[in-house]
Amino acid sequence: MDCIDCHNRPTHIYRSPHQLIDFYMSTGLFDCSLPYFKRYASQLLWERWPDKETALKAIEETLEEHYERYLQSEAGTALVRRNIHWLQTLYQRNFFPDQGVDWRAYPDHKSHFEFPGCYRCHDGEHKSDDGDVVSNDCLLCHEFLDQAEGEAAFGPIQYAGGPFRHPRHLGDIWKGRNCTDCHGVQTGGEYPPDAYSATPNQVSSAEPEKAAQLAELP
Repeated sequence: MDCIDCHNRPTHIYRSPHQLIDFYMSTGLFDCSLPYFKRYASQLLWERWPDKETALKAIEETLEEHYERYLQSEAGTALVRRNIHWLQTLYQRNFFPDQGVDWRAYPDHKSHFEFPGCYRCHDGEHKSDDGDVVSNDCLLCHEFLDQAEGEAAFGPIQYAGGPFRHPRHLGDIWKGRNCTDCHGVQTGGEYPPDAYSATPNQVSSAEPEKAAQLAELP
């Protein structure tokens, strides 16, 4: 192996919709008081627009439609316009439809969330001649020190190691699956499912028991 087998994007990094929205919401670039902004913004950036002009127009019109009631006041209009401006700016810095260039064209293999990355070898199926398996056990590489959710996440950090617990109390449904099975790039150009919009269709038809469990989640 070589370093670039995993660290294959040292520069000219094209970030995915979730990476862009999560990071710039955390920095305060976007005003997070707009409800469901992450969902709408991610959907807009996921879409394969034919050219830059169409994309910029769609961003403006779609967000204006979703937040129409905010546009009835001067303060609300400024808030919506701010988020439109920065989403359009991020699109122009990361998506180049005329050249067919975006995060999907140049995958980043140093992780295993949206692209297979580590799972290309750490899949539990690669074996050496003497039977040693390249494991996909989370604890082989990760140490989970604090996994608090909800209000507890704002309290003192509890430095206590343990097995990975999937957010949203999904129970054991996720076990035996890779992160990319639900969070990875999907085929067909449709907006990908994620931990916040899970449906039974994410689970293979070969796993009816897990699909039934997922359907019962609140």
